[in-house]
Parts: sequence; structure tokens; C-alpha cells
Amino acid sequence: MATKMKNNQIITILEAALIIVIGVLFCCSKAMGEAALSWVIGVSFMLGGVGLWALGLVEKRALFNAEGLLGSLLFAFGLSFGLARLASVLFYIAVWLLIIAGSVVLLDVILRIALRKDRNVLGIVIEAIIGAVSLTLGLCLYLIPEFGQFAAIILGVMFILYGVFMFVNEVVLASKRK
Repeated sequence: MATKMKNNQIITILEAALIIVIGVLFCCSKAMGEAALSWVIGVSFMLGGVGLWALGLVEKRALFNAEGLLGSLLFAFGLSFGLARLASVLFYIAVWLLIIAGSVVLLDVILRIALRKDRNVLGIVIEAIIGAVSLTLGLCLYLIPEFGQFAAIILGVMFILYGVFMFVNEVVLASKRK
């Protein structure tokens, strides 16, 4: 008997798929050229904005909320990014995104362990590895200038890993709830 998926599960799986697609596009960015890369980055931000709008609608049944405002900001940023052909700032975005996201993921791991919130040891270990790798790669990009030529590929691989982790984690959690 098939079980009906909840809205949150569908959104998480769609987010994971979107993150994987964005990761693949970043990995292919060297072959695309700066104009195409600018639009890939811009569309990524715009889709993130649409995702926040959807989250606000699903969770709060409105768009006039924090998610709606942040979604609008991301959408506007993405549109500006694509129109202005700002792919050259990808390096700085990649550096700080990897450092900040890696730090936040590691903080989440510490909080999950400290609060004994989660008994999913494998999930915690994988999350810790993703956080540590993200933080390390971000620091390498910041500290080693030659490493910068791989910024888009590194960011793409991290997006793919994160998307796969989200998808697998959602599927595992869904199977445990049955």
C-alpha cells in the first residue's frame, strides 16, 4: 500500500533535486563562459527565492512574512546577478558560502550531539564530514590563491553532496516513520 507523501517531504525532495541540478551546472561552468555562468548563478538565487516563497505559503499560508521578504531579496539578487554578468564575484561567494555553511553545519552537529536531539549517528557523522569538508575547502580557497580557479567546481560538488544528503536523509527518515 503506497503512503501519501506530506508537503514537507515533497518540498525537501524537490529542494534536494534543485540543489543537485545547481551543483551540476556549477561543475559545468568552466565550459559555459562568464555570461552563461552569471545566469546559472542568477537563476539559482531566483529559484531559492521561489523556494522561500513556497515555504512561506506552505507553512504560514501567506507571502507577507520573513520567508516572503527573504525570497524577494534572493529573487532580486539573482535577477541582478544575471543581468549584470557578475560571475567574476563567484570566487568570493564560493569562499564565504563554503566557510559559513561549513561552520553552520558543524555547529548543527555540535548542537544535535549536545542536546541529544538525534540518535541518527550515521546522519550526524555524514553531516559532520560535509561541514568539515565545506569549511576546509572554503579556507583553502581563501588562503591559497591558486585554488581559486576551481571555485565553481568545488562549489558545484558541495551542492551535489548536500543535495544527495538531503534526499537520502529524507528518504531514510520517511522509511523510519512508517
